[in-house]
Amino acid sequence: MVFRSLAFAAAALVSAALVVPEAHAADPDCHRVARGGQTARATVYFDTGKTTIAAHHRKELERVAYDAKYQIKVCLIGQADRQGNPEFNKRLALKRAQAVRALLIDYGVPAGVLVPVSVGEAYGAFGGDYKDGQERRVEIHFPRRRE
Repeated sequence: MVFRSLAFAAAALVSAALVVPEAHAADPDCHRVARGGQTARATVYFDTGKTTIAAHHRKELERVAYDAKYQIKVCLIGQADRQGNPEFNKRLALKRAQAVRALLIDYGVPAGVLVPVSVGEAYGAFGGDYKDGQERRVEIHFPRRRE
């Protein structure tokens, strides 16, 4: 991609960083949490192919936001079902995590502590026996600090 000016190039980098902050893209704590071993603080479920957060999840997220304000890091683990292209599912899972992130920011959680991560269809909390869309979700974790 060729940029006509340095200012335009900088603006493009900033807008790209707003989508997936590079520091968060490979966050080891959140990827460790995504692989299992820690219970989610909350889980938000989605309809097929959607990123819209249902009203009944908004009340739960408002309660989670109260605790999240006092955390050093909050992992938002986006997941998708196995329908469709794996790359599409990974992007969809990230968009779901970003939707939860945006709502938590609206509820007063500092943006810097919220880490959206997409695992697409890679990790399943239910061992592959999914029922009623349980795989289409964002799990919210407050990762434990390593000793």
